[in-house]
Amino acid sequence: MMALVLTLAVALAPAGAGAQDHSHHHHHDHDASEGHTHHQGGPVECTSLAAPPWSGLSASDLQLIRELQEAIAGLDTPEAARQAGFRPAFGNIPTMGVHWIHQGRMARGFDPGEPDHLMFAPVNGEETLVGIAYAFIGPPDADIPASFESALAHWHDHPELGGSGQTLHMLHVWLVPSPYGPFAGNNFALPFMGHGITPPDACWIQSDEDVERLEVVGSAFALAEWATGGGGGEALEHLIGQGAAASEQGAGGRAAGAAALRMGERLASSLEEWGAALDLAAQDGDAEAWRAAADGLIEGLGPVQRQAVEALRLGVTGVQASSAGRDE
Repeated sequence: MMALVLTLAVALAPAGAGAQDHSHHHHHDHDASEGHTHHQGGPVECTSLAAPPWSGLSASDLQLIRELQEAIAGLDTPEAARQAGFRPAFGNIPTMGVHWIHQGRMARGFDPGEPDHLMFAPVNGEETLVGIAYAFIGPPDADIPASFESALAHWHDHPELGGSGQTLHMLHVWLVPSPYGPFAGNNFALPFMGHGITPPDACWIQSDEDVERLEVVGSAFALAEWATGGGGGEALEHLIGQGAAASEQGAGGRAAGAAALRMGERLASSLEEWGAALDLAAQDGDAEAWRAAADGLIEGLGPVQRQAVEALRLGVTGVQASSAGRDE
């Protein structure tokens, strides 16, 4: 696991990171810190903030997103991203995709029209540009660049990627439907898209019970994809370990993850039937049928599979926080 962290830290650390000039910024005040803590996301206004064109955003934010889309118009394939100087670093994290990083842009500092991360994820079998991100390395209480007006646009940070006394600050912007909004740390629609399954209507994901249902089912599909060689590799193993520790499963949780991988084909096969039912319910707009299929999938998981899925879910959601939140 330490090798993974060190590899990512090297990939993310831009030359001259300490000299970055964030010419437009604000300090971590109380409100910003509180939102920063909850960057993982949660239900949003489902008719205007859960899918493009994000009509619930302000005119200023919508204009920024339009300008951003124009700026990345020629970077919509991994090949084009590589030619432009981006390099993949994280592997396919199920609710984020693969982060492609441009070290030169990070070194130059925050520029709304020049994102330093592109996020690609499989959608119906094809690597698709699903989002972008901005990032910089600085102290945990660093001034955060002023970007979007929306109260949803909260930065999170990754202390394990910042080096001594530093942390990696990051903000996502999604280009595809996202049940937790355009700036959410995690996009739980992606595991469904990766399997060619229509994600559920965001208006069905408003209660705590429905949030957990969405996240468990999405994590199950992510684990099945990983177990059958679909990607994620060491990054997902690391997340399962973090989630197991957070849930006090400890070594038992990590062992469950390893066991679930050994049963990968069986897990994928058991999800196939429920995946078809979930897809049909989403296409038909039938919320109750979708919940029934999701519950059937969850109930069909064996104890070891359920433990591994929960560890992965907690690992994925746990990395979307702030240093302030972790210290509370």
